[in-house]
Amino acid sequence: MRIAIASGKGGAGKTSVAASLASVWNSPLVAVDTDVEAPNLHLFLPPQGEGSSKAWLEVPSLDLAACSKCGKCREICSFKAIASFAGNISIFPDMCHGCGGCFAVCADKALKPVGRELGELEHGTVLDGTVRFLMGRTRIGESMTPPLLRQLRARLDAMLKEAMTQETTTDENGNVVDGDLILYVCGKYLKETGRLNGDAIVTTVMSNLGLYKACDKVGMKYEKTAVGDKYVYENMVKNNYSLGGEQSGHIIFSKHATTGDGILTSLMIMEVMLEKKMTLGQLTEPVRIYPQLLKNVRVTDKKTARENPAVQAAVNAVAETLGDDGRILVRESGTEPVIRVMVEATTDELCEKYVDQVIDVIRAEGLVVG
Repeated sequence: MRIAIASGKGGAGKTSVAASLASVWNSPLVAVDTDVEAPNLHLFLPPQGEGSSKAWLEVPSLDLAACSKCGKCREICSFKAIASFAGNISIFPDMCHGCGGCFAVCADKALKPVGRELGELEHGTVLDGTVRFLMGRTRIGESMTPPLLRQLRARLDAMLKEAMTQETTTDENGNVVDGDLILYVCGKYLKETGRLNGDAIVTTVMSNLGLYKACDKVGMKYEKTAVGDKYVYENMVKNNYSLGGEQSGHIIFSKHATTGDGILTSLMIMEVMLEKKMTLGQLTEPVRIYPQLLKNVRVTDKKTARENPAVQAAVNAVAETLGDDGRILVRESGTEPVIRVMVEATTDELCEKYVDQVIDVIRAEGLVVG
């Protein structure tokens, strides 16, 4: 389902309504600001772990030596980005919409594609990581928004397609059932029916400590890999395991698929509920999910920050204090110049305390950008 908050002059309250709706929505959500000329949703919902990428439009550049001045490029351009004056071809990149028609009709191959910067696409998460966030922002002086909006739409479609491979659901009480809980429910069932190869599941380092404690109680073994379903699948293939996945909901059943599949996961959950004659809430009840807090720190160099002796000492101190009642994980982002600091503990207050404790050391060591 897609909900658009649109129309109305500036100050009518569109962003307030969108931010409020995102704040109370109880299902997986992507909040998108499509006002690329003056985005402001990020002011209401400040993104965490924000990343950005430049948006470019492919426009023509003319090779005068190769041009026969036939005029076909000018004729096909509906936006008047190519004009002819006194027999000479002139190109106005700011008027080009990037349709590519001029390249197709230029028999001389005198038009070469070059990039024109449109602006940026920015993404992250808001509301403590529960909502994904996306927005576009035109560069200063850019007058054309449709090309950037098309790229924003393509990025949104990609995010939604990715979400379709994930499976997070809710139980009969409205509680969120994420990938960790699904791994427990399906893994325990497959083990009981003799279909869990090696009596083990494959998880990532981001899985909750509560999952592992619950697995220990039922004699279910587990592997831990780097974040990413490709690493999960590599481990599954190497060890002939039948079930693996991520906390985010990429659940892989190797007998049927090589990647996460939301529909397949839904069918398996329904099978377990029907065979066990139990609700999803009852099936997940044995797992006590520990409070977890993740914060991202933008740093000058990820490897240097992670390997800094003072930072490592701070991490080890937290790990020793937590003991068996929690854990700390500090890792480099694979896509952004950030260090991710995650703590699981018995209370939210302890998570906040220890995450900030490590981040304070990173900042004191002069490793933080800005």
